[in-house]
Amino acid sequence: MIKILALDLSYVALGLAHTHQLDGPAVGVRTITPGARRGDERMDYLIGEVREQFRWQPQLCVKEGLFVGQVNNTLQLAKLHGVIERELWLHEIVYVDVAPGTLKVYANGDGKADKAAVLHAIRGRYADALGGPSRIRTNDDADAVTLLAMARHAYGQPLAPVPAECARALRSVQWPILGGSTSPVALDFASIAPPTGALL
Repeated sequence: MIKILALDLSYVALGLAHTHQLDGPAVGVRTITPGARRGDERMDYLIGEVREQFRWQPQLCVKEGLFVGQVNNTLQLAKLHGVIERELWLHEIVYVDVAPGTLKVYANGDGKADKAAVLHAIRGRYADALGGPSRIRTNDDADAVTLLAMARHAYGQPLAPVPAECARALRSVQWPILGGSTSPVALDFASIAPPTGALL
């Protein structure tokens, strides 16, 4: 099974989901908050929390791409993305970005869905895979689980059945070929047989 780390990068509340926990459920999810830390201390804390995940050697990191909003927030987020990408490169972890609208389409079929709609859809779809809906507590958790689920689905290991109107989002991502010739099921998801357990 492919080892995946999913990141909903944020300077305020960073969503993180991953496979291959040493114990507990098969999929881990949590939101990391920096508390009262500010400036470089906050950045260092968030990077350290992400770097801690590298110990189990994920093969792929899938992260939400940058959303251009308020200038100050966008600059801070861009810095975080840049530093995390360098860390991934230094640890030889392949990464891929998923646009915010694409994430929303995969979550509930609507690229303009609000955070509450995404949270509701993901809690419903992945409750069994994560050991209950309460495991997905925040919007950041929901985004990270969505990213993880997209990657698992793209490589033929879906966490749960996904409606066709949502699964079409997979075509919008340039899924990389990983080490050991691990390839996405296909770049044209409409032309292939669906993976076991998936509804395309």
